[in-house]
Amino acid sequence: MRGWKCKKCGNELADPRDAQRILEIKKAVSKGATVGKVGKSLAIRIPKSLVTFYNIKPGNKIKLAPKAKEISILVGD
Repeated sequence: MRGWKCKKCGNELADPRDAQRILEIKKAVSKGATVGKVGKSLAIRIPKSLVTFYNIKPGNKIKLAPKAKEISILVGD
């Protein structure tokens, strides 16, 4: 994402060209993901805006980082 960060106060401003994309991502994150069933396994459905942002494609490998009450999904190398 393009933007600027104030060196004094730390406030971050998004480039107006990316503002809509940021809003879509925040909306998707606030809604969460849906768990479905595929055969005997469970599957997590990731919102399209996050799939597009992180360039996730079917067959991509992701890493899961489990903690006490959360699981982080790590995308990329």
